[in-house]
Amino acid sequence: MRIMMLLACLVINRPVGSSITPAQINNLAAKYYLQGDCAHAEQLWLQALSTPSPLEKATIASNLAALYRRTARFNQAEQYFTLTYTLRLGELGPDHTNTAMALNNLADLETTLARYNAAEQNFRLALACRNLLPVDPKNGS
Repeated sequence: MRIMMLLACLVINRPVGSSITPAQINNLAAKYYLQGDCAHAEQLWLQALSTPSPLEKATIASNLAALYRRTARFNQAEQYFTLTYTLRLGELGPDHTNTAMALNNLADLETTLARYNAAEQNFRLALACRNLLPVDPKNGS
């Protein structure tokens, strides 16, 4: 991990030993991810999850979930998509675009896992978050 932090300092043009923010670590991890280096991206994103900011944590969790989905680690992907949704719901409320997107991503994973009923319910809730579909309070659809 120390080598990753030294590399991060060099890539981000920061003096070695200076503090690097979780947002900077997130950006470096995204660079690795886009280059196909999922192992380094995962390591950095896991480190960046220590951020005290719930919205930064939600972004990082969403990125980790995408990585886990890409690498067919669906249980971990579900865990982080759920965390993303929970954090965004708590911080932004049910009507925010980012909350809806988090729920949409979870529903999309449920489709991949052939959990069609759960996926449909979450797709409907995501649309309702955006006020694009009315929600029946009796059954969530």
